[in-house]
Amino acid sequence: MTDKKDIILFGPGKIGQALCEQLVNAIDRYYLPLRITAIVDSSGYVHNAAGFTPEQLQKLINAKNEGAPLRTLPESNNTAAIAQHFDLNTILIDTSNAQALYPVLLKGLKKGCSLVMCNKNNLIQPWPVAEPFYSSANVGYESTVCAGTPVIAALRNLVSGFDDVEYIEGCLSGTLNYIFSALEQDLSYAQAIENAHMLGYTEPDPRDDLNGMDTARKALIMARTVGWPLELDDIEVESLYPEEFHAYTKDQFFQRLKRLNGYTQQLRQQAMAESMTLRYVSAVNPNGGFCQLKAVARDSEYGLLDNTANKLMIHSRVHNHIPLMIAGAGAGAEITALGLMADLLNLAGI
Repeated sequence: MTDKKDIILFGPGKIGQALCEQLVNAIDRYYLPLRITAIVDSSGYVHNAAGFTPEQLQKLINAKNEGAPLRTLPESNNTAAIAQHFDLNTILIDTSNAQALYPVLLKGLKKGCSLVMCNKNNLIQPWPVAEPFYSSANVGYESTVCAGTPVIAALRNLVSGFDDVEYIEGCLSGTLNYIFSALEQDLSYAQAIENAHMLGYTEPDPRDDLNGMDTARKALIMARTVGWPLELDDIEVESLYPEEFHAYTKDQFFQRLKRLNGYTQQLRQQAMAESMTLRYVSAVNPNGGFCQLKAVARDSEYGLLDNTANKLMIHSRVHNHIPLMIAGAGAGAEITALGLMADLLNLAGI
């Protein structure tokens, strides 16, 4: 009988919970040789060498949803001790938004663990730090770009086939596309943002989407995937709110959102007068890139995008006159978890 792979999950939030549900169903239905042995948050972790039962997992999830850090549970351990469970039989999954988890994950790689992640922060570290995540065959990060839409797989296939990628462009944020397509339904900018947040399309703090940095991270990850070791500073980023909004708390930010309605409505009307619409467009090449709000033709590839859809165009030596186009949902916990699941099964050899 095949030995079971142990799964350690970092970040039992919305995406982590969606992945747990998909995993439990798949393990039960297909008798997969997998078991979830540890759940980790910033405060601590809970471990079960035999693997958590669905009932035990649900209990942990319920506790998290009620606002209880894992350290408050009687069976919890200090997060710093999680590395004792790292070995060749372990798959680490990072569904968190942690800024500084990458040293722990790099330690896991050195100990022979496989790694799956949707946390972009690991991959945008300075190139000398992040390089092992890109060069290791034991790392999957499909869900860091366009949720579960197979963008990274396509780029890796081009590289492994010795094609030369020259230029990548697209609408890379399902969140921002939802917001700007909602404006076409006569929603205000503030209301569109609030709806996106309520539906779970935004980052926990919507400013992480609206400042353009989440999109810039995706552009950087794609660039590095095809062999361009750029840094985040090489990408020019346009923020979609005034600099003064940085200082506000999240609640204060939502309270002041209506201040932005007038300016956004003006931009929309200007675009409509020329049969255009607003989209947040990104592009990257070997020398750098940009992420900017642009007016695009309403009947163009980007103008026709609706809801959380993303579209990407990859220009390469082979895909020259007609770029390789990839489109799909770009936000949502379930689609993101689907991309994580695909990486997980691939690295587990299933």
